[in-house]
Amino acid sequence: MQHAAQNAANFNRSIWEVAERLSEREVVVSKLHADWSSFGSWHMEVQRGAEADRYRKDIAGPDPMQATGPEVFRFIWDGKDRYLMVNACPTRALSAPNEWRKEEAKFCESFEEALQYVERFIETRFPLPPQA
Repeated sequence: MQHAAQNAANFNRSIWEVAERLSEREVVVSKLHADWSSFGSWHMEVQRGAEADRYRKDIAGPDPMQATGPEVFRFIWDGKDRYLMVNACPTRALSAPNEWRKEEAKFCESFEEALQYVERFIETRFPLPPQA
């Protein structure tokens, strides 16, 4: 049996490894909350890195009210019920995402299955550009 300290470290490491792999795809993990003590629940928000860079540049420009922000995806894993919710939201000028719409919701057998699903979902929504 694994001790709590090691189990919690593995939980956090698994989520961090997903964030690292996403960064290699130029995907920004803009919000991450992991709660091992709450049945291993977590919450993650992601967006394309290029869109986040453009938005930061545009809001610093001459007309920040015309800045169009990135589409943000939010993943919420309820570890107790083993339920994964996926929401999406545009980012309006000078705003945080606040108009969430449901994309998907599904039961997953495990925390690891939910993380794998998130990675596959992002790969389909944010495909890598063709290599020149």
